[in-house]
Amino acid sequence: MIKAGTVLKYRFGVGTFAADKFDNALLEHTTKAMNLGGGQAGYPVEMKVGEIKDAVFFFTAAAKKGEALFSLGPQSLIIDLPVRVQGIENNGCVAVYSTKSPWFRFIPVDADGTAWLTEPIDQKNEMWVGNVFTCDNKEVKLTLIVDGQSEGQQPFLELHNPTDKDIETTVRSPEHAPIFGGMTGTVKIPAGESVRLWIDGKSLRDKQEVKKSGVSTEEKVIAPQLKILCGDKCSKTGEMRKPESDSVTKDGVVFTEGGRTSENILNLPAVSKSKDYDYNVHDAVYVCNNPKAWSSYSPNLYFIIVVSKEDTGKLRLFFCDNANNAITQDIFVADKKISSIAEFKSPGKWVEVTYSAEDSKDGKLVVLIKSTCSRDPMISTVEVYSNKVPATK
Repeated sequence: MIKAGTVLKYRFGVGTFAADKFDNALLEHTTKAMNLGGGQAGYPVEMKVGEIKDAVFFFTAAAKKGEALFSLGPQSLIIDLPVRVQGIENNGCVAVYSTKSPWFRFIPVDADGTAWLTEPIDQKNEMWVGNVFTCDNKEVKLTLIVDGQSEGQQPFLELHNPTDKDIETTVRSPEHAPIFGGMTGTVKIPAGESVRLWIDGKSLRDKQEVKKSGVSTEEKVIAPQLKILCGDKCSKTGEMRKPESDSVTKDGVVFTEGGRTSENILNLPAVSKSKDYDYNVHDAVYVCNNPKAWSSYSPNLYFIIVVSKEDTGKLRLFFCDNANNAITQDIFVADKKISSIAEFKSPGKWVEVTYSAEDSKDGKLVVLIKSTCSRDPMISTVEVYSNKVPATK
């Protein structure tokens, strides 16, 4: 007997199912296949690394030492199966690698350390989910570039130190991670800067070995002097605030940020003169990591690459917004608009620019990255492929 005033609590769900037949078969199958009534019997599960926690709608697993490895299916579903893996470090280097998609697909991690993804299981699908690389120092953030590069290009790992202290740490890849599993190495990262490690087989190196079509190049030379001068340009007046110093570091490089000299922020690897290299018409390659020079009063990122007068060559500009801030921006080189890019989250986007003797007639290339949204503009890497040795003082 229910008395007057009794409150009855209940829950219900509403869903629309598109099916060829007007009956409950699809609904009943989905309820069982996705374990909506509880349990784990909806599809075959084989755990190899980690632990299964739940399978109601989401397949939920707990990682072991930063990784989980399991097979799911086969089972016919109306959607890709939602999957979440707990115990993952949100360090910018979290991915899934599966039988269905055998490459690293980078995925989000929430504040509780749970990675979220979807994968089809209409056929048996083995999935590895985890931190492709981790650092012993948890303040270090990582960017892995492995897929989508041109032929012969080595994968590389960028390590970012957001603190005001130098960091020396060990970087490693979990034992069962595809391709890189078991790799380890030590690295020193100056305060507020980033370094790049090239991945050569199972080794992490601070210099690039240039390869193409499986041919290795042994001839290496030290890069000539390259200067990249950065400062602030007012969006209203066009006035450039000059750097306080253009002194040269021990590597023959100067980098200035907002009028303040910041040494060792550029990484110049040894370069190759091999004709096997992709840009075989050029005899020098220069790499600048993380040029940062935006101003609090200007939405423009402005820097100058000092080259020989009437030089010709190519610029390769890499953009990767790991914070996923939905940045949109325009790219100008030598006062010419080259491209507009948007939402360049991991794994990022490359933009190639060919420059002429007219563009560099004054011995410099002016690059402007102009924000077209409310966010500051950004750029991750600048590569200069020059036909001439840059001018020096």
